[in-house]
Amino acid sequence: MIFSKIIDSRRIFVVCMVIFILALSIAVYIRGGKDLKVAIYGAQQTLHKKSPYENPGGRIDPRPLFRYGPGFAIMMYPFLLGSKPYKMAHGDIQIGGIMPSVFAWYFLQLLLLLLIAKIMLKIIPCESRETSIRNLKISFLLALPFIGCELANSQNKIIALFFFKIIKKFYPVKTSLIKKGSRKASP
Repeated sequence: MIFSKIIDSRRIFVVCMVIFILALSIAVYIRGGKDLKVAIYGAQQTLHKKSPYENPGGRIDPRPLFRYGPGFAIMMYPFLLGSKPYKMAHGDIQIGGIMPSVFAWYFLQLLLLLLIAKIMLKIIPCESRETSIRNLKISFLLALPFIGCELANSQNKIIALFFFKIIKKFYPVKTSLIKKGSRKASP
């Protein structure tokens, strides 16, 4: 009953989303850019002409901290926003002045979610725009726990999804590479 009211009423849906965004911004602040620290570390390393794969943990943890492609470190330059050089403390990376970067990342993720929704409304056909919006709301509400976890931990899957949707929109995949009627019967 409540679920259908949230989906059917635009006002209730918007209020729920505002509450979600505000509550999540508190979680983002408390978590302090948990996974974003890794990306900031990679960007700082490349900015100082060092390898982002250099291990800051030394003998404590022999694995490299930064495990993304090198292009991702460069893509993170705009998010440095006054972040101070990293320090290692108790096996964890500490970056001072990271909160402006965290909130810039958070608002970018929210913007990308809106753009993803807009793209999905165009590429997923329905009999009417109202049905498309209703289906999108249902999908969003069902994915809310995953989206919340992604945003609260400052992860990068939303950016990956955005790039995937852009590619899907501008480079549609043909369903069949073989022309109809050109198949040969196998012996």
